[in-house]
Amino acid sequence: MATEINTVEAPVTPPAADPLNAAITEALARIKSVYELMPDMTRSTPEGVLRERAAFSVPDAFLEAAVVAKETATLQAPLEPARVRDVITRGLRFEAVATAAEGLAKDVRHNNFVERFEVVEDALQVYQLSKAYARKAQGAALVPHVRAMREALGRTGRRKLAIKKTEDPKPPTT
Repeated sequence: MATEINTVEAPVTPPAADPLNAAITEALARIKSVYELMPDMTRSTPEGVLRERAAFSVPDAFLEAAVVAKETATLQAPLEPARVRDVITRGLRFEAVATAAEGLAKDVRHNNFVERFEVVEDALQVYQLSKAYARKAQGAALVPHVRAMREALGRTGRRKLAIKKTEDPKPPTT
């Protein structure tokens, strides 16, 4: 199986033969299962949470003080002390899960970056060698490949001209 990239054939490993494919599929399934493990866990909406975002700026100490004030003065407010304390406890527990998930995301991106860096270094070296070899008569077959690599990098081989030329600059005053 091959993928065409700017008329250059590049071999592609089919997903079924890739041993990493099964591990990634299993990891994704386990990550998605977190929603089933945790009670009352919902997915965030694509629009995000605008109005509720302000709740993170109110510290737990304020919520606890509000509960104590309500219990002390027996205020007729809709605040339920048990619910507030449950929300604080759940928030602390969920924060541990969020921290672990963020750490996992950071590690996944780091590993991908390190692997990609090594490959990119080698590919750039191939590009440099190919450019030099394509200038010779024996390297004529490399010309379309060098062109494809140059275009993929967004390099046209031409320097950009200044769009605006400045008018006569004022001579420096002394």
